[in-house]
Amino acid sequence: MKLIISLILLLPILSRANTEYSCSHIMVCALVKKAAIENNKQVKITSAFQINGDPHQFSASPKLVKKIIKLENLIVGPMELHPWLKNILKNSKENYTLLELPQSQKSKYSKYSKETLAHFWLNKKDQCELQKQIELKLFNINSEKNCSHELDTLNLKSIVFVITHDSLRPLLERSGAKTISLSGSDHHHEISTHEIKQVHMALKKYKNINWIIEKHMKLPSNIKSLIRSNDSVIHLETLPEKIVNLDSFYQKLVDTILKEAK
Repeated sequence: MKLIISLILLLPILSRANTEYSCSHIMVCALVKKAAIENNKQVKITSAFQINGDPHQFSASPKLVKKIIKLENLIVGPMELHPWLKNILKNSKENYTLLELPQSQKSKYSKYSKETLAHFWLNKKDQCELQKQIELKLFNINSEKNCSHELDTLNLKSIVFVITHDSLRPLLERSGAKTISLSGSDHHHEISTHEIKQVHMALKKYKNINWIIEKHMKLPSNIKSLIRSNDSVIHLETLPEKIVNLDSFYQKLVDTILKEAK
């Protein structure tokens, strides 16, 4: 009898320990992992699928659509991260958990392209808001975190950056930096005449410019030739290939910017 009672008491613990979650993106997995560790939860996390090319322009094959619809315990990041998923999820019988930034937070990105909202891992406050949702929806924990304390700023006042992707603009500009974005949030966007003109104007105006080149993006040769010997070239990994410790990943990115910017 005692053994039966003990097993009954252990069932909720064993159930939680064996919970498996699939994530819509590797960085969503990283955030779920972070929330689980901080709340002493034993979970198994896997990336549900990987796509090649620009996630904002991706179109799922019938085979992938079928796989997604059948997934259980799918954790879906902000729709700006993968807008192609929106229509697919309508047919998935609501067997997924959707993470979305509050509208009040979204409105702060109004001057940026909407895809900037996708890169929540580059903004500590966005991370905090989404982690609270994970804790509530997955672990039934009503977190008391005050995410307003997570508004990250760096000491970059008056420093000039040319960036290959505008996902970094909110952090840099909030930190007082001047930015020129070459490619918006579309990975296949062709650099416009206006953007090239902005770079030439910056080269005339500023003695030093910091060129941030993300490792998964290529800088066209005609733009690369504009980099001067006294400029700083900062190579950043903004999207890892595997599930990472989100805090360590973010800190390394920030430390690299602070160390190499001039």
